[in-house]
Amino acid sequence: MQKITKLIRSDSEFSAFLSRMREVYLSDECLPIAVNGLAGGAESAFLAETVREAVDLTDTPVLVLVESEAERARVTDYLRAVGLNAQGYKRRDLVFHNIRASHDVDRERLSVLSLALSGDLDAIVSTPSAACSLTIPPEMLRRLTIDIKVGDILSPEDLSDRLNSVGFARVDTVEASGQFSRRGGIVDFFGGESSSPVRVEFFGDEVDRLSYFDPLTQRTTAVCEGIKLLPAAEVMVDREARGRMLASCERLIAGAKTDSARERLMRERAVLEADIGVDFRDKYLPLIYSEEA
Repeated sequence: MQKITKLIRSDSEFSAFLSRMREVYLSDECLPIAVNGLAGGAESAFLAETVREAVDLTDTPVLVLVESEAERARVTDYLRAVGLNAQGYKRRDLVFHNIRASHDVDRERLSVLSLALSGDLDAIVSTPSAACSLTIPPEMLRRLTIDIKVGDILSPEDLSDRLNSVGFARVDTVEASGQFSRRGGIVDFFGGESSSPVRVEFFGDEVDRLSYFDPLTQRTTAVCEGIKLLPAAEVMVDREARGRMLASCERLIAGAKTDSARERLMRERAVLEADIGVDFRDKYLPLIYSEEA
């Protein structure tokens, strides 16, 4: 691959492309550049070198759009293999009904967004549908994210309250993303940049030990010095959002044309009024946040 890269960089057409790309990136009117005639390894090497140049030029992650989820995985793996810090941004299935759904994809997407905010990425590989879907505003993600390190002064009660406020569901034993549990001076939660759940052990009000564990065996798999706690879900319903959703639900009930639609909406209204978890929040996604991101 290094031979192909060297050949591409010595090619006069690639040099002309880089010159044009710099002009486009730095201009007020950003227009597309079409490149053809590449295939196989040359296409992949061209993409990698283009990403390197773009990152050096802007110091921000490059968004690479591909046609399918399978292509997203392939391109992400390739960019990582050539030394670039690349992450795939998956498509999230929307939930419109009052049913429990996995938060695994939410956790992965939030991890990518968090890395992008911190500037720790070279490239994000995604499909157009995934990249264009509404998500949590950047400032809210920053505000709801906390770093936890060994030695931090933080009580088990405060951490439990924090987990509850950012959408984690309390359970007896953590087995899936979006859950947390507390047993005395030990708090477990599954949600963050790692694909494994985290165990926080306290000595009084001080974080004494941080570790990852296997959700099946509940045994420690690795010890770490610090972790980043992200929200449990990509769509967070706060009090203001709940009010906007409830007002919309009332309007929909008034205009419902069938008994079945009216009954379903009345059940949703009851959930919103009861101030409990809203599993059908994607149905009201444009109303959740005061700004679109």
